[in-house]
Amino acid sequence: MTVIYCDVTGNEVESATTNYSWRTRNRRYDVIRGRDFSIEGMKKLEQAVREEMAKHERFSFRGYKEVLARKVEELTD
Repeated sequence: MTVIYCDVTGNEVESATTNYSWRTRNRRYDVIRGRDFSIEGMKKLEQAVREEMAKHERFSFRGYKEVLARKVEELTD
């Protein structure tokens, strides 16, 4: 079994899975731009993106993708 570590928190995601079901909801991890995110890591990423996007006057998907890519790099370096 491969051990997965969150690139934001550095914590191991025990018995990690990318599939979502109610039973495995606490073991889920996501991969964005080649980085692994645990549930806690995703919450931090989403909060950082939300704060940055709130500074813009209007929402654009292209702007969101740019902010997301930048925040992934900032949080995982």
